Amino acid sequence: MIKIKFIFVILLIMSIVSCGNQSTKEHNETAQERRSPKSGFILHFEEDTHNFGTIDATKKENEFLSTEFVFVNHNDDPLLIMRADVSCSCLSVEIPDKPVLSGEKGIVKVTVDTKQVNGRFSRNVFIRSNAENDVELLKVAGIVNK
Repeated sequence: MIKIKFIFVILLIMSIVSCGNQSTKEHNETAQERRSPKSGFILHFEEDTHNFGTIDATKKENEFLSTEFVFVNHNDDPLLIMRADVSCSCLSVEIPDKPVLSGEKGIVKVTVDTKQVNGRFSRNVFIRSNAENDVELLKVAGIVNK
């Protein structure tokens, strides 16, 4: 009787461990499927850095300075800019609100609030997309004189 209980416990443990491994494997496969598929194309901006130079922040027209970073979708599939993360609250970013189709030009507009910056600055914008390089780095820099 003890042997039967022992065998039953062993089988129970093996089935639990086996199900756990199956579940982990299924979870890993599901997580991979949820990732955006790598499309094989690269998001490439014509310029990835913009230097505003020396800015006189006492002038009203220099309160907000903007620049545009341009890219072209050279792939057959639509390019989707999913979001933009900034390294400073002094930056705001406008990204395309719809997928950029093959052959189309896309623009990411970055604006610096010079009231929040003093002296030399260098800030980053992280662009997340469905391209192979799913994170692309853009930089803005300059010197703000107040």
